[in-house]
Amino acid sequence: MPRASLHLLPERITETLGRLEGRIEKRFGADSGLLEVCQHLTVFSKDTARVMDDIARPMWWLRGSLGGLVLLAVVAGIYTVSNLRLSLANLSLSDLVQVLEATTSEVIVIGGGLFFLVSIETRVKRARVVDAINKLREVAHIIDMKQLTKDPDSPDQTLSDLELGRYLDYCSEMLSLVSKIGVLYITRFDDPEATQSVNQLETLVTGLSAKIWQKISIVQSRK
Repeated sequence: MPRASLHLLPERITETLGRLEGRIEKRFGADSGLLEVCQHLTVFSKDTARVMDDIARPMWWLRGSLGGLVLLAVVAGIYTVSNLRLSLANLSLSDLVQVLEATTSEVIVIGGGLFFLVSIETRVKRARVVDAINKLREVAHIIDMKQLTKDPDSPDQTLSDLELGRYLDYCSEMLSLVSKIGVLYITRFDDPEATQSVNQLETLVTGLSAKIWQKISIVQSRK
């Protein structure tokens, strides 16, 4: 029996964040700064599904404009060639060279313009992905700022070891979900630059999570 294909689904990530919100609120209260960060991430996750659909959907208005330009370029080329054939008999060699140079320049300009327009759709979608990943990177740094104030060896630490362990664990979970939201953006958009941006986010999250787990290890060793 063939195995079902596995996909990372945005609604599952949103559900996980919702459950994490409940755990944070139960443990640290509704006015917790960590809860506020998690709620912000939940809203971001919900919006991700819509953005993914937009990115996967063809930009028909742009493709229609491109098709119209291509048709215009073909008509202009046919018109130019027709006029050139009619006037070849009356042209000297130097005039012919000038006409060919002008025609070649026109073809190059049109070709460059077409290439630019063809790449617009990819660049527009890439910009949306990179912008989303940059916002996720900012959220990751905010989570890191939250955990930086929770030093297990600080005499000013007001949380018990159990509360501190839970707090750090919640930070680690949120960072993991930040990374998974980032991966969503390239599941339906195969672009090297967008993939590189997501990889950089994952590298950042991995480094931040490692620092958190060092603190968790210290807390666990005191039990």
